[in-house]
Amino acid sequence: DEKFNVVFDKGTLDAIYPTINEKETVYEYLNSCYKTVKDNGGKIIVISLLQSHIISLLAQFATLKNCKFTIEEIDSKDGTLNPFFCVLEKHTQATQPEIELNLQNNKMSEITALPSSGFSFTNLNGSRLVMDSSTS
Repeated sequence: DEKFNVVFDKGTLDAIYPTINEKETVYEYLNSCYKTVKDNGGKIIVISLLQSHIISLLAQFATLKNCKFTIEEIDSKDGTLNPFFCVLEKHTQATQPEIELNLQNNKMSEITALPSSGFSFTNLNGSRLVMDSSTS
């Protein structure tokens, strides 16, 4: 446990969580990743298409574990499939979970599940959005 700085997931989460029915298995998977990364800065990096049930689960997990959760939209150039680069950063001393969104193409429709996950909008500056749960 807590041996690695980074756990990298390139599509595994999308593969094991294609529908909302596998939620328990996915929590086990995320918990094992969480236990593997070091405290205070260890990261779980996920490349995902970020369907609504996946982003909702990641946001809930970030809240539960007090992680900083960053989402970067990857510009696919052709506009067909925009994957997302997601980082859950582990902090044992964190007091409030935080979500930071950096959207290239301002695709707010891709993240509609976030407000229902206990987070609220606290600062909007262009396409950079910072959310935290302290106001919910």
